[in-house]
Amino acid sequence: CDQAKGARPLPRPPGRAPRAQPRPPAMDDLSDVQELPSQREPPCARLTSASTARPSNASVYTHCSHELGLSAGDRIWTPCARNGFRQSTIVSVADDSFLVENEDTGEARAGRQSVLRSEVRPFYDYGPTVTWADNTEMVHLDEANILENLRRRFMQDLPYTYTANVLLAVNPYKQIPGLYSAEQIDAYRGKNIGSLPPHPYAIADRAYRRMQREERNQ
Repeated sequence: CDQAKGARPLPRPPGRAPRAQPRPPAMDDLSDVQELPSQREPPCARLTSASTARPSNASVYTHCSHELGLSAGDRIWTPCARNGFRQSTIVSVADDSFLVENEDTGEARAGRQSVLRSEVRPFYDYGPTVTWADNTEMVHLDEANILENLRRRFMQDLPYTYTANVLLAVNPYKQIPGLYSAEQIDAYRGKNIGSLPPHPYAIADRAYRRMQREERNQ
C-alpha cells in the first residue's frame, strides 16, 4: 500500500542487497549475433586470410566463381597434382561444377574432367611474358595466379617477388651474375621498398634504418 505523505520509508530487511540494474551486454556476449551476408563475404579479387567468423575457403571460392560470371569458353585455373594448377577451358556449366578441357602442358595430359566451382581460380591473360614485381598488383590475388607469377619470374632469372612488404624467394639453382654485387648493395642503400626490383638488400636496409631511427632491437 502507498505510504502516507511525509512518512519515513520502510527499512530494508537486514541481509538483503539492493537489486542490481541490468547492464547492457558486452561485446564478448554478442557471439550469438549473426553477421549479415555482406559482412561475411570477402571480395573475390583479393582474398584475405579467413577468420572464424567467415566461411571456409571452399564456400568463398564458390561464391567468387558465381560472382565472376564464368561461362562456357572462359579460361580458368584448375587443380593439377604435379604443378598445383593448370590452365583449362570451360566446356559447360552446372550448378556447382564445371566441365573443363585441360590443356596439354607436357607434364599433364589434356582431357576433359568435371571440377567443383570451389576448386577453380579465375584466369587473367597478361600476355606470355608479363610478370609482376609485387603480387598485389595482379587482378586476381590467389594461390594459382601467385604460383604462375613466381614461375614466370623464375624462368626470367627473377627469383625475388614482393607481396606488399613481404619478400618471396624462389631458389634459382644457379648463379645469377651481379645479383649480390657491391653495386647492388650501394643501389639499395637508403631506398624505400618498391622503388627498386625486389631484393633481400631492400629488406635488410629497411630493417637497419628502422633500428637506427627507433634505437631498439628489431
